[in-house]
Amino acid sequence: AAEICGIKNKVDVLPTRSVLEGYYALAMGSPDIEDPDERIEQMKIGAGAITTVSVTQAVRDYTHGEYSCKKGDFIGVVGKTLVSDENDAETALIKAIEKIDDLEDKSTVIILTGADVSDDRRERLDALLEEKFPDLGHEFLEGGQKTYDFIAGVV
Repeated sequence: AAEICGIKNKVDVLPTRSVLEGYYALAMGSPDIEDPDERIEQMKIGAGAITTVSVTQAVRDYTHGEYSCKKGDFIGVVGKTLVSDENDAETALIKAIEKIDDLEDKSTVIILTGADVSDDRRERLDALLEEKFPDLGHEFLEGGQKTYDFIAGVV
């Protein structure tokens, strides 16, 4: 794209593995930082600081290592690793967050809610997060994604 626009010397590509890594990178790339290299460095730090957790329904039975799930179960994935298998998406997210190695060093969860997540489900998740992680702030954003009930970035 940079080449087509004729601006290839003015574009930096910041690789991220999830939409929330990109979101947090943008949040860290403050326009107050005038030096482009310094801004890019802050964005890389932001992207690297977030752990992505996603929740969706299993489309087939699956077993890998100690985890298995049945088609239709809600599964929690940290990065690319299946870490929870539950009857509902909210519990799957809570159980997945509990599996984050350095959770004690984290302070906030940003949650993109899927297209099918109702206000009642969001409120239930809000209460569960307050109960299970009272020291972890959380914020909901409407993601509108169809495949994932929740995509969370823990930072």
